[in-house]
Amino acid sequence: MATIVTRAGKGAPLTHNEMDSNFLNLNAALVPVGSTVVWWTPTPPDSSWLLCEAQALSTVDYPELFSVIGYTYGGSGSTFYLPETRGFFLRGWDHGAGRDPDSASRLNRGDGTTGNNVGTRQTDQLRSHRHGYYDNVTTGGGSGPSRQQGEGLRYTEYFGGNETRPVNIYSAFIIKAKAN
Repeated sequence: MATIVTRAGKGAPLTHNEMDSNFLNLNAALVPVGSTVVWWTPTPPDSSWLLCEAQALSTVDYPELFSVIGYTYGGSGSTFYLPETRGFFLRGWDHGAGRDPDSASRLNRGDGTTGNNVGTRQTDQLRSHRHGYYDNVTTGGGSGPSRQQGEGLRYTEYFGGNETRPVNIYSAFIIKAKAN
């Protein structure tokens, strides 16, 4: 038998928005401040969540979040910053696994920290490769091919778009900024 959740003291069932709100409030204690999640709408569910868009926050207004991330993404004094996720692919921290051959050259996350650390960044890159061929190569005397005068290495036309990327879908990343 299904249970129908109703408003206190009333027989009418809750709307979807009311159920979503109640679910978030009931589970607020289970989600610690500083947790970041994928969110499928452009607006966070309530004021305790913020989009991760590198915005400056006050240490006074968000003391719990500041105690978790501090100046990791920049700031000083009474101002700290959230991480920037817009337009980035998130990548798991290598942390000694050896899957990121360039982990030591990762860039500043906002507080001067570089290298193999959470929050550091990399620019886009295409793995080194080459597309070349010889045109009109003929076999001459000796042990290998020889080229006729004026002939030589040629390259394919450029192809592709503006970046190297996997198939993807946009989503927002939100961070729990305040306890409910």
